[in-house]
Amino acid sequence: MARLSEKALNPLIAIELGAMLPDWDVTAESTQVLTNRRRAPDILVETGVAPISVETEHAPARTVEDDAMRRIGATVDATGQAVESALAVRLPGPLSRVSADQAAAALRVTRDFQWCAWIEGPRSVRFPSQGWMQGSLADLAAFIETVAVSERRIASLADVFEQGVSQAATRLRWHFVRADGQATLDRIAAALHLQDNEQTSVIATAVLANALVFQTALSTPLSTPTIEELRRPSGVITVADVLAAWRDILDVNYWPIFAVAADVLKPIGEPAGQPLLGQLAQTVAEVASGGVLEVGDLAGQMFGKLIADRKFLATFYTLPASAALLAELAVSRLDSLIDWTDPRSVASLKIADFACGTGMLLSAAYRRIASRVRRTGRITAVDQARLMHSAFMEDVLIGCDIMPAAVHLTASILSAAYPSAPFGNTNIHLMPYGYPEGDRTLGASVGSLELLGDERVRSLFGTRRVQASGKGDRMDNSHTSPSFSIDNATVDLVIQNPPFTRPNGPEADRLDVPIPSFAGFDTGIDEQRAMALRLRHLSPSANGRAGHGNAGLASNFIDLAHAKIRPGGVLALVLPATFASGDAWSAARDLLAREYCDITVVTLGAGRSDSRAFSADTGMAEALVVATKRAARDNSAHAGNDELDQAMAWVQWVSLWRRPENPVEAVTAAKSISAALGQVASRSSDVDMYGYLKVGGHPGDEIGCHISAPLSEGGCAHVTRPLVAAAASGLRSGRMRLPRVGTISIPTVRLGGLGRAGPQNRVFDDKRFRLDAAGNPQRDKDGHLVRNGVFDISHAIEARTPAEFPALWGHDVTSGREQCIVVAPDRDLRPWPGHQARADELWKTATRLHFNRDFRLNSQSLSACITPDSCLGGVAWPSFLLDQRDFETALAVWANTTLGLIGHWWVGTRQQSGRARLSIKKLPDLPTLDCRELTAQQLEALAGVFEDFSDRAFRPANEACHDETRQQLDEVVFCDVLELDQAAGMSREELLSSLSVLRDQWCAEPSVHGDKRASLVAGSGASG
Repeated sequence: MARLSEKALNPLIAIELGAMLPDWDVTAESTQVLTNRRRAPDILVETGVAPISVETEHAPARTVEDDAMRRIGATVDATGQAVESALAVRLPGPLSRVSADQAAAALRVTRDFQWCAWIEGPRSVRFPSQGWMQGSLADLAAFIETVAVSERRIASLADVFEQGVSQAATRLRWHFVRADGQATLDRIAAALHLQDNEQTSVIATAVLANALVFQTALSTPLSTPTIEELRRPSGVITVADVLAAWRDILDVNYWPIFAVAADVLKPIGEPAGQPLLGQLAQTVAEVASGGVLEVGDLAGQMFGKLIADRKFLATFYTLPASAALLAELAVSRLDSLIDWTDPRSVASLKIADFACGTGMLLSAAYRRIASRVRRTGRITAVDQARLMHSAFMEDVLIGCDIMPAAVHLTASILSAAYPSAPFGNTNIHLMPYGYPEGDRTLGASVGSLELLGDERVRSLFGTRRVQASGKGDRMDNSHTSPSFSIDNATVDLVIQNPPFTRPNGPEADRLDVPIPSFAGFDTGIDEQRAMALRLRHLSPSANGRAGHGNAGLASNFIDLAHAKIRPGGVLALVLPATFASGDAWSAARDLLAREYCDITVVTLGAGRSDSRAFSADTGMAEALVVATKRAARDNSAHAGNDELDQAMAWVQWVSLWRRPENPVEAVTAAKSISAALGQVASRSSDVDMYGYLKVGGHPGDEIGCHISAPLSEGGCAHVTRPLVAAAASGLRSGRMRLPRVGTISIPTVRLGGLGRAGPQNRVFDDKRFRLDAAGNPQRDKDGHLVRNGVFDISHAIEARTPAEFPALWGHDVTSGREQCIVVAPDRDLRPWPGHQARADELWKTATRLHFNRDFRLNSQSLSACITPDSCLGGVAWPSFLLDQRDFETALAVWANTTLGLIGHWWVGTRQQSGRARLSIKKLPDLPTLDCRELTAQQLEALAGVFEDFSDRAFRPANEACHDETRQQLDEVVFCDVLELDQAAGMSREELLSSLSVLRDQWCAEPSVHGDKRASLVAGSGASG
């Protein structure tokens, strides 16, 4: 049989790809298409922005990559657009041996295509960096679709947009402040339901700019005038002409975009509006010249930069690549439930984001679903635009937020998928927040959380508007408030990045804000309290709910999502990383363990804290959580077994080496995760099951790791080396897996099994006065004001004056005081007048053993310490009261071995890299040496070890791999005292070698070193 050449196959491949990419032109073997290129591209995909070249060659295809690279930068004659991405495709060998009449069928069934992409940037970048992607033509089409979005171009244009908007906002305020136009500024703010300030002016200007960008996108399909046409012939853009153009657009649809913008523009008027529009037009022209079709991507990025009221509303928008990652992980779970070839099945979906912000997550979910529909090859571009888009805008997508401009933007982003496709009413809602219009008689509202009541909620998108509509908002002309509802157990997917603020967060004390969760939009103190009471009324009963004040509003949004998701539906969240192990998040983890299955938690293993977030500008570590709601009948096995739920619920913990930078990386990573976890699910559960994630199949293309472990093992978050996780989790069970030697037994126990933690530091230092029922400060029988705390903690210990109540309070790493196991107290606590009896009672918690509550692993040396005499614990060094006080020194020794450090790191929350934090409630969970299992000789030997090492200085914990003192302590404790080598039937050298590997791997964990390199200089003590 004659060999079937690439030239013969390429037209057939183009036909198949064209059916799966209905929005774009896909051609093959077209000559003289590219300028200054003698050879035609094998296949050209013209997206309307940046064409993509696809070069093919039969395996082994030794020259196909060079061919692809030569296409980068070439321009298409007809459009002048440059090729930014080029794919090199290896055709499977069997395709060369099929007959011509069988080739089309063979193309559809083979799954052995291999490809890589070269993407233009400061330099051409290969993806994957070394290996090859592999899959079917449908997989190749999906990959081409993600490559088509130029993230670098969008990010650059977003910066241009932000700068232009900011300058225009400054011009706007300068004009009206100078002209005594405060009333006008107030009217502009009222159009957005905000109070006037600089931020409001920026948002208002951004809404205008967003509408001008959208007007540019609509000029061709709707035959409306472009901005430049409005400028002619006078050279000036008038407010009247712009409003007239927008009225023409509103006659078609797009009400959520242009009605709000018109409401903002009308008060500005001609004198100020003309130069303002001129400046914005210049910015929009520069943006439009970049050829951005994906208006939503641009709008989402720029609005994330412009919304500044973040400290209370926590409006940290989800990065586009992060949104693509979460959306692909979530939507992939619908593959087995939805027939993507059936439009009715797809249109029946319900997808909700109850904190939609800029709409990034809803938009990403929409794209991942649309991609699947296109991959079927059964829908034309016209059908997709007119039928699927209208169904999604009207019925499928549900978005809620408390910011009017954000709701406007969400509607804009979703509309931008197909700007010319008409649609009716949407389910994008502005939620009531605080006292609506300042009217207390209507009661306080708490935004989307009102839906917890399973009742109809006022929709405040506009006056008497029920829903943001494509052809004008549906109006309610009755005397009742407009409202909408979402029935419980009806939503297929809830995907959201809820606000992280806490009712008792640090803002309360630092900024004198009683309840930071409800302090957005300048709500008053009474209003904040009324909102807190409203949330308490709406929240589910205490048993079974996720909401917890110390966890913040994000936990309440989990309750909301849980109520609305149907059995079999999917939950997809962006949460603070403290979800994994934080004490306040325990109820949320319990809920997931009882009610959900197939739980996946994705974190980032980067060193810097600001590199471990999936949102913009949070500066804190975050986690992506995806889970499937159990069917009701599956919950019976968990009834009455709440304490065991987290230990019984298995989770796939995923740690990526770094955050994906663009949708190509994000979607590819999500598919790699799903494939790896699918393989794990097919095997029996085992705590040691782990593996590495790859793209392209090459060892150099590892992107992270996955670990199968119970939900209770939150230490798996951010771990980049599975062996470290396997060893650390074994510390709690007493069966510890060590590198190269396997599992050994080790006598460990939870610290809480040996005693109890001392009091919270606020018992000592809370200066606030206790209040009576009337809200007045209480006084004791002697007339002294009664404080919540007992002591004045401001006095340092003086060497010559004995302290009545000595305490070990704070950290001091600069003086070297905390490098040795024995640490002297640093505070002389003085009881407040009238508090002596309470002080005497607290002294009963004085101990010599103290644990590091906020362990900065990359600058502090000690997990626990011993004070020369008993003293009180403090904010940094809480006390621990052992049932047998003679175990104190033994436990301090254990805590400062490598295994003690690892156990502390494993249990502590790692919101910030290089730090492990323990709450007082979590302190009893620390794995420690079970001294009750030791012989008298072993306890005596440990006492001797303490004496030998008590005055020897240790280096910071992250330098354990270079710390000779720490290594000597390990050898003495594990070999000489506990004799772990002999018990495991191995030599001393084997055990020490295994411990050395574990120590090195642990010190290499980014969450341990936090990008602070360990000093290699011999010696001990803190590094500079």
